[in-house]
Parts: sequence; structure tokens; C-alpha cells
Amino acid sequence: MKFAVKLTSSQPERWLSWLVAACLMFPLAFFGLLAHQSRVATLEATDQQMVGTVTLLREHAQKVLDTDELLIEHVDRLIAGLSWEAIARSDSLHQQLKQLDRQLPQVGGIFVVAPDGTIANSSRPIPAAPINVSDSDYFVGLRDGHQGAYISSVYRSRATGAEQFNFARRRSTLDGHFDGVIDISDRPVYFADTYRNIGDGASVALARNDGQELAYYPRPMFSGSRAPADLRAGIPEEEPLLIGSVPSPFDQTDRLGAFQRIQGYPLFVGYTLPRATIMANWRKAVVLDGTLIAIGSLTVGFTGWLALRGFRKEQVEVRKRQDAEAKMEQARRMEVLGQLTAGVAHDFNNLLTVISGNIERLRANQSDYGKKRVDAALTATSRGTGLIRQMLTFAGRQTREPEVVQVNAALRAFELLLGSALTRNIVLDYQLTTKSTTCRIDRMEFELAVLNIATNSRHAMPNGGRLEVDTEVVGVHASGDGLELAPGQYVRVAFIDSGVGMPADVLARAFEPFFTTREPGGGTGLGLSQVYNFARRAGGLATVASMVGRGTTVTIYIPILNADAAGNHEHITVGAS
Repeated sequence: MKFAVKLTSSQPERWLSWLVAACLMFPLAFFGLLAHQSRVATLEATDQQMVGTVTLLREHAQKVLDTDELLIEHVDRLIAGLSWEAIARSDSLHQQLKQLDRQLPQVGGIFVVAPDGTIANSSRPIPAAPINVSDSDYFVGLRDGHQGAYISSVYRSRATGAEQFNFARRRSTLDGHFDGVIDISDRPVYFADTYRNIGDGASVALARNDGQELAYYPRPMFSGSRAPADLRAGIPEEEPLLIGSVPSPFDQTDRLGAFQRIQGYPLFVGYTLPRATIMANWRKAVVLDGTLIAIGSLTVGFTGWLALRGFRKEQVEVRKRQDAEAKMEQARRMEVLGQLTAGVAHDFNNLLTVISGNIERLRANQSDYGKKRVDAALTATSRGTGLIRQMLTFAGRQTREPEVVQVNAALRAFELLLGSALTRNIVLDYQLTTKSTTCRIDRMEFELAVLNIATNSRHAMPNGGRLEVDTEVVGVHASGDGLELAPGQYVRVAFIDSGVGMPADVLARAFEPFFTTREPGGGTGLGLSQVYNFARRAGGLATVASMVGRGTTVTIYIPILNADAAGNHEHITVGAS
């Protein structure tokens, strides 16, 4: 059966011309829309990343300043009831201050200043002649009635020549008169080292509310190392502030920024990224997409152009030739489109295979609640939907070399600060094994993990209670004994509190980053996440068990280097006062 269609000589030519134009114009329009959507998505993702990063930076600074507060309270208790003459002559106090100084890398010195401005005692070597700091801004401010913590500007130490700034609090007599100052000198270089691994092109700064930068990396964030007044005034008390163009940047480049105040202190942190870097990453993605679209559109367009040229040469031929050529042309177009479709399908199939395989491996490490979510993800991949996944960090966290640490010794050394982190109506009870607890860990990360657990326990016991810290050497067999651990010897460090406990739905999410049950501003939800990440990096595991009304137990397993064949427990109790 034959079908006859009467066409004028101009109709096929016009149609093929439209086809060639469409092959060029439609992909161009699609590329423009794709580029616009990609730009919007890139900027939105950058905003989210900047908010998350500045929140981590604020959390880090908050932890350091809170540690300074605890340290001042501890020193105040050490000198309580002593005369200034006794304080100045006490070598025992000097040794204790030196020990505290060595334990905290951010601290450049601990000073006890008498009411006349003379440094009565400190963690630094005792000078031959007394040093008087009565002309220092922090001393003058606290002497004249400044309430709360006084954070000074950055200055160069007279003793060491290193840059530092002071975190100081006033001491008062029972009748409210000025009774000297306790001062912690913090090292800006400690903060700079922390900020070093934030990311290429990023600028980070810790600044006072008057705009003066205390610490920064890699260089000052603002011209003159002072934040503009309009920017400072616009930062909310709790939420981060996003700025599309940072004013007065030090390097005079167009930058996006995020800023957040540090609650309880006259400070804020800032994090900026050069717009050029963000747009360069966006352009790379757009160029790749544009190249693929151009190849496809040009291939189809070129094929159409060949067909158009062939039609012009052979339009005088008979209908049979026209039909044959039309079929051949259609076959060519379908072949090209088929190749494109097959290529795209192959690429997406590879992506979905990788995603599905990784999710399958993840499924074995999830709880029942997590497996349901993983199963939902697997269902989505089977329908062709890409799974997108993004992860307190850590952050920064600066990569550190692990060291050989005696866990029991580290806990004993941290005992006083740990007790200070708890309220006075909470009893801290140590039950430490006498077996060897030698491990290879990051000591600072371990102490931060202990402090995070203690902070959570304190919030869980608002009316007081008991926090027991147990250590024990345990062996894990080839079966894993129900734990996701390699066979071997481990130190099991258990933190057992008598707090309110957690319901099952909260317990299931306890290690999730940014998950918290506290009021907005009360916490970032990174505490237990840091504990879990520390244990994993150490080659061990962290678990949590809890029941409402019966308290919570957080357990950390750390691989041990060697263990004694037998041993008993050492019992240390820090009573509530």
C-alpha cells in the first residue's frame, strides 16, 4: 500500500530549516535556563554551607571561652580565703597554675593580680622584680566597676613577646569592694591554627563587639583589622547574619559573609568567601553542562543541515527517491538521538548503581529506625531519583597527630576542670581500673568529648545527682560481641548519670549532628556527634543507652596498646559542695 502526499518544493526545505534552527535555539534557551537555575542553587548551597560553618566556628569559640570561665572559677576557689601576701608566696599555687596552663593549648598564661595591679602569682616564671599592670585596659575597666568578663584587645606580652588577649574577671570582697583580678591570656595563634583548615580562599575572624579583630586567618578580615559599625549593628543576638557583599574587606575583593554573635560574651565570629571562587566553581559546572548540550545540539543540527543540503540537490528526483531519503534521514536522526539517549541512560545508570551500592553498605550499620529511612532511599533510587546527602565538625577540626595517652591519667588530670563543668549539687565519682589504659588518641579531642558528655549530664540533672566515670579493659572476640569493633583489647570508658533520661525517639537520634532537644540558642546538637566521631577516628566506637527517669550511659570504646593480666578498680569521688 502506498501513501501519496503532495508537497511543494519549499515545504520540506522550510521544515528542515526550522529543524536546524530549533536544534540550535532550543538547546541555547535550555542552557540559559539551566545556567540560571544552577547559579541560584549554587548561591543557596553556599549560604547553607556558610551558615553551618559560622555556627561551628561560634561553637568552637564558645567552648574556649566557657573553658576560660571554668578556669577562672577554679583559680578563684584555689585562692579563696588566702591573703594577698600568702598568694604571692605560695609556690604550690604557682605549680598548680603551671599545670593548668600546660593542659590548655589556647592559654598563654594564668595571672592573679592584686588590687594595686601587681601580679601576685601566675603560671609563668616568677620575675625578679614585680610586674604592675594597673595601667592595662582590662585592669582599669574591672577596677572601675565593669561587670562580667572583660576581653581586652590584642597586645604583645612583656614576658614572651607573643601576641595575646586577656579574658579577665573581677574579684570582690564580701562587701562588694574591688579585690583584684584573675586573668587568662589567650593565644590568637591557637584560633588561627584552628581556622587554617576551613577551606581555600576562606577568611575567618574572631572580633570584639567594638569591631577589633582578636584572631584571624589567613589575614585580617577587614580593612584596618576593625569591622565596620553598620555590620556590627546588624548582627542579631542569636541567628547568623548573611551578607551578600562584605563591607571594607582587607584584600579589597568582593566577598560573601556570615557572622554570628557568641552568646554571653562581647564577641562575634565571621566567615567570608570570595565571590569569584564561588562563581568559578559554578562556571566549571555550567561549562561542562554546556559542552554536553552543545555536542548533542550540534550533532543533531549538523545532521539536519546534511539532510537539507541533500534535499536541495535531489529535489528533482522522483517520489520514491524522496521517500527513501526521508526514511534514511529519519533513521539518521533516530540513530543520533538514540546514541545520545543511550549515553545519558548509561551515565545515570552508573550514578544510580554507585548510590544504590553505597546505601546497601550503609544499611548494615543502621538501627531499625535508620533502616526504614535507608529502605526508602533504595526505593527512590530504583525509581531513578538521585539521593543527595550532606554532614558538627568539626569541626573545625583541624587534623592532629594522635599521641600515646594513659586514659586514666588523662581523666585524673582533667578531673578538676570536669568537676567545675558540673553544678555543685552533682557528685562526680571516678571508678578507674588499675590495668593499663594506654591508647593512641588525640588528647584534645578526648578531653573535648569528656567535656561534651559532662555538659549533657549537667543539663540532664538540673536538681543535682551523680555522674559516675568508669574505666575497664575489655576484650572483643572475632564475632564482635554484638559491637561494630575489630577483635582486640579496648578501654571501655562509661559515663553514667542519674538524670532524666531520654525517650526512645530522642535516643535514636542522639548522635545525629545538629540534633538537640534544647531551646533555640541552648545548644547546636554537636556534642554527642563529636563524641561519636572521636571514637570512630580513634578506631573504636561510642554507644548511648538511656531510659526516661533512670538516667543515661554514654560508653566510649578505645583500642588499647597493651593491658595487664589482672587488676582492680581505683575509686575516686569528688563530692558535691
